[in-house]
Amino acid sequence: VPDIAAHPTLTIPDPWKGNIHILRSHFQINTHLNTLMESMQASDDTSDYSFDMEWSVNRSTGQYGLVALIQIANQESIYIIQVNLNTYFQITS
Repeated sequence: VPDIAAHPTLTIPDPWKGNIHILRSHFQINTHLNTLMESMQASDDTSDYSFDMEWSVNRSTGQYGLVALIQIANQESIYIIQVNLNTYFQITS
């Protein structure tokens, strides 16, 4: 597993006028994603969406942990979904 310091820091492009939604509870996740899916169906949305997942890895054994974070993004919003709150990922809003 490569050292994390070897990777460049990613940033949100400036100027970006979108929204960042940090979702932690089942209610928040269901509400935001249902709204997103309904708006896609209602408008025949053909926008591009990106999807990414993060999980911990034990660098000594190479063993993978549970998925901790899911990110979904389009041109208007970024959804950061904390799925496993018992991991080392800390997000500040």
